[in-house]
Amino acid sequence: AGVRIYEYGPRMLHSKALLVDDAVVSIGSANFDYRSFRLNFEVALVFHDARLAGELERVIEGDLAHSPRVRPDRPRPLWTVRLPEAIARLLSPLL
Repeated sequence: AGVRIYEYGPRMLHSKALLVDDAVVSIGSANFDYRSFRLNFEVALVFHDARLAGELERVIEGDLAHSPRVRPDRPRPLWTVRLPEAIARLLSPLL
């Protein structure tokens, strides 16, 4: 598997990019959740193109050089962060 998660650092980035097995690329604004697929007008394009996958991999590697890796042992966020996130999660079907 080898999944690694990084936190993009310098600024807000709404677009999503997914690279699978150096051959499949998904690029777009949609989150992988019910809201994005059923309610919002968001889009994601899927390409089966090894050349494009290689280009995306180079872009991602450049971004990772400036992004800290998220580790399971990192400290838990303070309640002042967790509480608003929990409230937003509860209200998300209404937003």
